[in-house]
Amino acid sequence: MFKHRILIPIVAFISCIFVFSFIMPASDFIFSSDLNLINGTIALIIIMFPAVEALMRALMTRRPYNPGKFFFSVPMQVSYYRQAFYFGLLIVILLVVPFMRGSASMSLFDVITSAVCWSIVALVLLYITQKKTFIHFMSDAIIIKGIDLRLEFPMNDPIRSNSGIYSFKDFSGFYIEGTHLKLFLKDKQGYIKAQLPGDKVQHITAFLLSKEIKRLQIHELAEY
Repeated sequence: MFKHRILIPIVAFISCIFVFSFIMPASDFIFSSDLNLINGTIALIIIMFPAVEALMRALMTRRPYNPGKFFFSVPMQVSYYRQAFYFGLLIVILLVVPFMRGSASMSLFDVITSAVCWSIVALVLLYITQKKTFIHFMSDAIIIKGIDLRLEFPMNDPIRSNSGIYSFKDFSGFYIEGTHLKLFLKDKQGYIKAQLPGDKVQHITAFLLSKEIKRLQIHELAEY
C-alpha cells in the first residue's frame, strides 16, 4: 500500500506530460491564446491528474469480494483544507502568477473568471470523493476505495485516509469522539478519518477492539 503512494502520482504525472507534449499541440484552439493554454494546462492538472490517480487507486484496491468477510461500510472524510491548499496553490501558480508578472496576455476579468470556475471544479471533485469513497471494514482488512479524485503528490507527508488496503497490523490505535473516528497508522505515518452513523459507533468500536487495536484516550493523541 505505502509504496503505491509514490507510483500513483508518478503515473499520473507521466500521463499529463504525454498529453501536454503530444496531444495538446494538435489543437489550434488551445494554443490560440495564453488564456486557453493556461486553462488547458490547469485542466490537465486539476481534472486529468486526479482522474488518472483515481483509476490507479481503483486498480490497486481491486480484490475478490467475499461477502462473508464484510462487516461495515462508512463514508470516508476528506481533508478539505489540505486538498483546497493543493488546488488553490496550483491555480495561483498557473493562473495568477503569469498575470502578475505580465508574462501572459490576459485581462483581470479573465483571471478572476477562470480562478472562480476552476475553484468550483475543485470543490465538485472533492464533493464527489466525499460521497463516493468508502471505508470498508472486512474481517481481514480495512479497505478504502471508491471514486477518489483527490490530488496526491510523491512527498513523504503523512497519510490522510488514502485509498488502499490496510492490514489491522498497520494500526496502532483509534480514537472516537461522538461519531468521528480516527484510525492511527503505526510509526506516525498518518491516519484514516471517518464519519460514523450513530447506530454503528458501538459496533465499530467493538469490532476494532476485537482486532486488538487500542482505543486511545484524548491525552494520548499527542503521541500519535
